[in-house]
Amino acid sequence: MIEKYLDYWGVAVAYQTEEFTWPKLSIVGGYRDAVSWEVFEHGDGFEVTNRIAQFSNYDGWKEHLYPVSDFPPVWGCAIVHLDHGLLIIGGVHSNDETIYGVTPIYEFYGEDFPISRHKVLGIEPSTIYNHRAFYDKARHAVVVLGGVERFENQKDVPNARVWIYDLKSRTWNVTDLPGNPGA
Repeated sequence: MIEKYLDYWGVAVAYQTEEFTWPKLSIVGGYRDAVSWEVFEHGDGFEVTNRIAQFSNYDGWKEHLYPVSDFPPVWGCAIVHLDHGLLIIGGVHSNDETIYGVTPIYEFYGEDFPISRHKVLGIEPSTIYNHRAFYDKARHAVVVLGGVERFENQKDVPNARVWIYDLKSRTWNVTDLPGNPGA
């Protein structure tokens, strides 16, 4: 099953090293030149998918595909495994689903549960894609850094900030990196 992802760009991958975790490996989204297999056309001759593929030592590979209204096709997102599920952060969504000036966060618990979008309180980053994210278990927070910020005018600039998303309060905090010309 993983072969179908080998020609995709902008996929997000997360791996867990703990021995008894599910899933061990998760792959989300991505785009490729248009050839069509249950993916969504994105205008400029390439397709974007909203598939979530997961591997566990017990079940092997499983794929999840949600309606576009629940989880739009995405590329360039970041994902992190949490104790109870998977967090999908940012990226560029197809079919004009990208809301510029917002970095959406989706939470996925597994095929028996719906995917849900977090309702963020307060400030949030502009659309961030091709970034990295890490789960800080001690603070119950997700750290997001690098990548590109896309603003409402669709101007892309390197992301020179570290964003920290508090999972309990559902709020973002931001820190400019030293040497950031915008700081």
